[in-house]
Amino acid sequence: MQIPEGKELDRVGRFRGKILSYNLNAAKSGAKSVFMIVEIDEIHQDGEWFDWREYGFQVSGDVWIVKKDGTLNGNQVRALTDHAGWDGDIVAISNGSWQPTPVQITAEENEYNGHTSYRIQWINAYDSEPSGGNVSLDDATAMAAKFGSQLRAIAGNGSRNSAPPAGAPESPKPKATTPTPPSSPSVAEADEIPF
Repeated sequence: MQIPEGKELDRVGRFRGKILSYNLNAAKSGAKSVFMIVEIDEIHQDGEWFDWREYGFQVSGDVWIVKKDGTLNGNQVRALTDHAGWDGDIVAISNGSWQPTPVQITAEENEYNGHTSYRIQWINAYDSEPSGGNVSLDDATAMAAKFGSQLRAIAGNGSRNSAPPAGAPESPKPKATTPTPPSSPSVAEADEIPF
């Protein structure tokens, strides 16, 4: 499975989309993954979702379900079962009978043999709100009550011991009101995984 020329995602970020194709892969290390290609429906920018279907981008990646040591990768297995409609049936992935649900993915930069591509790093529920964390406000407040004075003391020592910044601070950039359009796509190279 390969992304058609000119359709490869050109940036990092949070995206929503449909899993177009998938298969079960084994690395030389013994790790096993569900390799998938996701067609991008929307991009998350500046706190909002924007329709991106017109660009036709796709992104691929491996969701590693078995680690090199032969044990299950619980976090990735849960991501597939909780957010992509997988029931844990490996044969369904192998024979193509799994019917995945739409997902939200995080894409990150991948450098290999001098080529930069963008790959799926994490899967979330399609409707989950990007937040940058999974600790509730109540739990954060409890943590602040327990560790606040210690954290402030450490932060104070760090500030006191650091060198003063050189030059004037940068002016804040204005908030974009429309999504940034994609750049001209590049030709996708072979999808090899270094293991």
